Amino acid sequence: MFDIGFWELVVVGVVALLVIGPKDLPAMMHTVGKWAGKTRHFANAVKTEIEREVHKADELKRLLAAQTELAERYKNVDTTQPAVPIALHADNPGAAVAANIINTDPADQTLTATSQTGNASKTSA
Repeated sequence: MFDIGFWELVVVGVVALLVIGPKDLPAMMHTVGKWAGKTRHFANAVKTEIEREVHKADELKRLLAAQTELAERYKNVDTTQPAVPIALHADNPGAAVAANIINTDPADQTLTATSQTGNASKTSA
């Protein structure tokens, strides 16, 4: 990364030995090692946080694409048709009930539906 070779490190070590002295050099190297470790830890923490945010952004992008797909599907839905299942009319088994719910009575769990022929009937749920 910095393109520092072995001999450059030897020169820096000799200069540090002459400037700092042999007595204080081990303590100084210990301090430099601590700072290098803290810097490495900080860099790894930043890298991990960036990767986490990128993962969140990818997840949001995926969810947005799914939401867009659902919106496109909804545009193709015919909203004039009922979304409830079609049942057979009790009086005329051949006529299908459009299941347009008019009234729901929770006390006796019955509902009134209007068939496509216009007849009303009560069915038990």
